Amino acid sequence: MKILIIFAGGTIGSTVKGNYISIDTGKPSVLMETYRKKYSMDFEYETRTPYMVLSENNTGKNYVDLVNCILDNIDDGYDGIIVAHGTDTLQYSASVLTYALGNDTIPVCVVSSNHPIEDERANGLINLHGAINFIKQKAGKGAFVVYKNGNDDYTQVHRANRLRAGYVYTDRIDSIFDMPYGHFDERDRFIKNPDFVDLEGDFEPKGRLNIGPQCDFIYRIYPYVGMVYPRFPKSVKYVLLDSFHSGTIDTASDAALSFYRYCNQKGIKLFITGLGREISYESTKKYIDLGITPLYNISPISAYIKGWLYGEL
Repeated sequence: MKILIIFAGGTIGSTVKGNYISIDTGKPSVLMETYRKKYSMDFEYETRTPYMVLSENNTGKNYVDLVNCILDNIDDGYDGIIVAHGTDTLQYSASVLTYALGNDTIPVCVVSSNHPIEDERANGLINLHGAINFIKQKAGKGAFVVYKNGNDDYTQVHRANRLRAGYVYTDRIDSIFDMPYGHFDERDRFIKNPDFVDLEGDFEPKGRLNIGPQCDFIYRIYPYVGMVYPRFPKSVKYVLLDSFHSGTIDTASDAALSFYRYCNQKGIKLFITGLGREISYESTKKYIDLGITPLYNISPISAYIKGWLYGEL
C-alpha cells in the first residue's frame, strides 16, 4: 500500500515554543517517526508540503494550493491521500475537498490533532492511524475526516462536507444530525454507519479552483438577541443566515424586517441554513414571504464553501 501524506500545518504540524504553539517545519518527519514507533509501518508513503500555516490563517489561496497539490498527485498510483491539517478550520478545508474532488476518487482523509503530538492528551497519532486503516480497508471513496473525540470509545469517520462548526472551549469534531459515516471498532475494523445517507443532490466536482483569497460576494450572519444588522458593499450578492439550533431566526423585530427589506430592494439574495425538513416553529413560515430561501440538510459551513467555489448559492 502506498499513501501520499500532505502536511498543511496546524497543531499536528506544530511544537510548543515558550508559551505558544508554533508551526514547526521539521514536524512532518517527527510525526511519521513517532507513528512508526507506536504502530510500526507496513506501507510506503511520500510527503508533500504545499504550505504550513496555523489553520485559522487559511485563505482561498491556501485552498487553491491544497487542491492543486492533490490533483497533481492523485493519479500517481497512491491508494489514498492523507491531509494533516489544523482543527480550527478543518471543517472549511474538508468541505473544499469534497466539492473540488467529488465522491468518486481514492480516499482523501483529513486528520488533525487537538494538542501537539508530544502531549499525552494528543489524538493526532490515533487520527492518523485511523486514516491509514480507512485507506487500507478500502472503506470509502471521496473526502473524509477521521477524528477521535476526547472520551469517546471509537475513532469516527465523517463525510468531509457533513461537519458541524467547532464548539468553543472544546476540540470536538461531529457530523450534522450526529450521523458520522462510520467508526472503527476495538480491533481497528471499520464499521460503516448503516443509517448514513448523503443528503445533498449530485454536484459536478470543481477540480482546480479559481477563487481569490477572500469570498467577497457571500456575507455570513450569525443570529444573536439584540443584533445590529449590517449594510453591504456592492460586491455582496448573497447573504447566508445561520440560525439558532432549531432552524429559527428573528422574523418579528423592526430591525430584522428592515434588514430583509433592504436586501430584497438591493437584489441581495437571502438564504438560511440549519433547517431540516421536519416540523418546525411558526416563525419559519415567514421565510418565503421575507425573501429568505431555506437550504435544507446541509451544514452552514458546507453551504458557504459550496457557494464560494461554484460562484452562487
